[in-house]
Amino acid sequence: MAQHTPKSPVVGIHQDRHGWCRQYKAFADQYGLRSVMLNLFSDDWVSAVMECDAILFKGTMYPESIRILKERAYFIETFLGKTAVPNWNSYWHFDSKAIQRDIFQVQGLTIPETIVTGIQEDIDRLGVSFPEKVVLKETSGAGSSQVRLICNSQFSRWRLGQWQLDSTAYRGANVILRSLQLRPARGPQKIVQRMIENDGFDIRVTTIGNRHAYLFRRLCRDNDFRASGSGRIDYTWDDRYLELIRALVDFSDKMGFNTMAYDVIAGRDGHYYVIEMSASFDEKALEACPNVFRTGEDRVNFERTEPTSPLELQITMLIENCCRVPDKMITGDGRS
Repeated sequence: MAQHTPKSPVVGIHQDRHGWCRQYKAFADQYGLRSVMLNLFSDDWVSAVMECDAILFKGTMYPESIRILKERAYFIETFLGKTAVPNWNSYWHFDSKAIQRDIFQVQGLTIPETIVTGIQEDIDRLGVSFPEKVVLKETSGAGSSQVRLICNSQFSRWRLGQWQLDSTAYRGANVILRSLQLRPARGPQKIVQRMIENDGFDIRVTTIGNRHAYLFRRLCRDNDFRASGSGRIDYTWDDRYLELIRALVDFSDKMGFNTMAYDVIAGRDGHYYVIEMSASFDEKALEACPNVFRTGEDRVNFERTEPTSPLELQITMLIENCCRVPDKMITGDGRS
C-alpha cells in the first residue's frame, strides 16, 4: 500500500504595503509552513482564502482598512471555517474605544472613571461628578492628537453638547455635509476620563496567544501628559509587572484573543488602569524588547525568553494550535 507524505499546512499572508508580509513569509519558510500571498482587499479574496488553512494579516489604523478587515476576519472564521490572526475576537472592537470601555467594565478590569458621551444627559453628569480637568478622547483613531486635557467648564460642556447624537447642531451639520458628499471628520461620541496621576509613562503589554507576553514602557513627552506618539520606548523592568502580565494573559485567554496589545497606566495609588487595547502592535519595539515571557499551559509561572519577533510568535502559535507541521518538515530551529 502506497504511503502518503503528509502535506504542510498552507498559510495565506495578506500582501500589505508595509512589508510585514515578507517577514511573515520568511518565518513561515523557517518553520516549514507553506505560504501563499493573497490580498484581502481584492475581489477574489474568498477563493484565495479557500485554498489556505489559516490567514495572517497585520492591521493598520486606516478606518476603511479596519472596516474591511473586520468584515473579512468575521467571514473567514464564521463562513469559511478558517483561522485568522488576529482572529475575530481580537479584531471586531478594533478602533472603538467606546465599546472597549464597556468590555473592560463588564469583565471587571480596573479602568479610569469614564463617560462615553452620546446624549445631553451624559454631558450633564460631567458637571456633577468629574474634576475640573479631564481627558477628552475621540472614540476612534490613534495618535496623541486624539487625546487632550481640557477644562471641565460649563462652556466646554456646552460645546460637547453641540456635537452629540441627539443635538440639532450635529444633525443639521450632518445633513449639510452629506449633501456636499462630505461627512463629519469626527464622530459625535466622545470619551471623557478622570486623569490618573502617574510617574510620566504608560505601559504597553502585548499578548500573543495565551502563552506569550511582552512588556515595555512609553515615556511621556516633555511637559506633556501623553505617552502615545512620543517614540520614547523604555525597557525598564520591575518585578511587580509580572502581576500585570499574568492578569492580561489570563484576560486575553478568557476573551479568546490571539493577538492583543494593552495600554495601561500605573497610578500613584498602586493600581493598574487599563486604558484601551488594540489588535495591532509596534513590531520594531517588540523585536528589541528584552521583557518577553512564556508560560506553560497552567499560565502560573512565566519564564523570560530571548527577544523574539511577534510575527514569529504568531507563526509558532499557528503551528501549536491549528497548523500541525510534520516533524521532518520543520526547517527552522523548532522554537515554539
